[in-house]
Amino acid sequence: MIQTKQYRAVIFDLDGTLLNTSRGVFSSVLYMAEKMGYPIPDPEVLRTFIGPPIRDSVKRVWGVDDDAAVKAHRFFQEAYIGGDALKTDQYPGMMDLLRALRNRRIRIGVATLKPDEQARRVLGYTGIAPFIDHICGTDITGMGSKESRIRDCLETFGIPAEEAVEIGDTVYDAEGAHAAGADFLAVLYGFGPDTAEEWESAGPVFCAKDTDEIRNYLLG
Repeated sequence: MIQTKQYRAVIFDLDGTLLNTSRGVFSSVLYMAEKMGYPIPDPEVLRTFIGPPIRDSVKRVWGVDDDAAVKAHRFFQEAYIGGDALKTDQYPGMMDLLRALRNRRIRIGVATLKPDEQARRVLGYTGIAPFIDHICGTDITGMGSKESRIRDCLETFGIPAEEAVEIGDTVYDAEGAHAAGADFLAVLYGFGPDTAEEWESAGPVFCAKDTDEIRNYLLG
């Protein structure tokens, strides 16, 4: 676990990386499926809703067109904004990691495909918001790219991409980080691949099994 690069900015994905938001997302997906009359997805399929835009997941899972996906997304938002967003849990050691980064004067960002207002609400509710220098979500539609969210953080910080690392749990995070020119650190505890071997093709600088390993890698 030798890390020789000193990063000036660390940008976190939210779902499955910074927070375990699975309870709220799963609850809203089930509500959406019921309202739309769709078959209830099994647990493994439910997991795939965390990370990608909800509309994309709706089309992939149920094979519907854009109009149906837009309607389904409204039901998801109805449940999520209505309270499911707060059904979230902190990963062990996350607050200690954020404090340690702050103590080293490293800028901390959040790049998420969650609508900006929802991301701020969840981070505020869990007590994490005060540790974050910049939260970059999407508009209410939830549409956008992880690359653009990462670039927004970097531009706000005024820090070159080569001096930043994005931390995430899915290939969407890896692709976004590489496209933005930043390094990528994979976590094994989220909703994506859970072994270093599965992550190899995505080119992470490191694969961390928990927040202690993230801290040790970044800060020594």
